[in-house]
Amino acid sequence: MAFVDDVLEAYERLILDAMRGRPFIFNLGHGIVPQTPPEHVAALLELADRDEAAGVPDAPWPPHYEKQAGEAPRVQPSKRRAPAGGTAAAAEAAKDPAVLPAAPGKASGASGRRKTSMPLIEVARAATQAEALAGLERWKERHAAAAALLEPADVMVDSMRGRSSTWTRIRLNLRHVPEAERPGQEVLEVDYDPFAGFEPPPRSPRSPRSPRSPRSPRRGQDRA
Repeated sequence: MAFVDDVLEAYERLILDAMRGRPFIFNLGHGIVPQTPPEHVAALLELADRDEAAGVPDAPWPPHYEKQAGEAPRVQPSKRRAPAGGTAAAAEAAKDPAVLPAAPGKASGASGRRKTSMPLIEVARAATQAEALAGLERWKERHAAAAALLEPADVMVDSMRGRSSTWTRIRLNLRHVPEAERPGQEVLEVDYDPFAGFEPPPRSPRSPRSPRSPRSPRRGQDRA
C-alpha cells in the first residue's frame, strides 16, 4: 500500500505542477469508477487535507457563486483589508502572494512557479524517503528553536515523479515560527536530480507531405 500511496501522490503532484498559476479543479468525480479501491480515494483526500493545512489555496471561485468558507477575498490585493487582531497565520494570509526564492543552484523554489503567501522553504530532494528524512533531521539540529515550533502539518514530505520511479522532496511551512526567527532558504541538505544525465532521443525528421490532388467539381457545375 505504501508504494500505491507514493504513486498516487506523485501523479497528484504532477497534475498540480502542470496547472500552477492557472485556475483549475481537481475533480475526483469523473475519474472514479465502481472498481476504484476506496483506500485510493482516501489517500487523495488526505493529500488535499495536507495541502489545505499547509496553506495551498483553492482555485478562484466564479463571481456569481456564493462566498465559500475559507475562500480568499475577491478583491484586488491593493484594496484588501488586513485581518483584525492577529495570529501569525492571519498575518501571513494578509500578505500578497509571491513566488518563493529557489535554493542555491536550483531553478524553482518550494512553491514551484505558484505564488503563495506562506513562508515555505525546501530542505531536501532525495532519491529515497530515508535520505530525505535524514536531511530533515540535520536541518532540525542546526535550527532547533525553529524546529520545535513546527506542527505535523508544517512538514510536507512529497513523492515526486521521476523518469522511472518516484523521488522525495521535503518542504517546511514556517508559519508558526516568528518572522524574525525564521531560517532562510539554504542549500538543500540532499540535492538529487532525477533527470541528471538524461538526454531525450532525437526526433525523427518529418517526411514531406505529398501534393494534394485537385478537387473534383461540385455537382451542378460544368465540367471542363
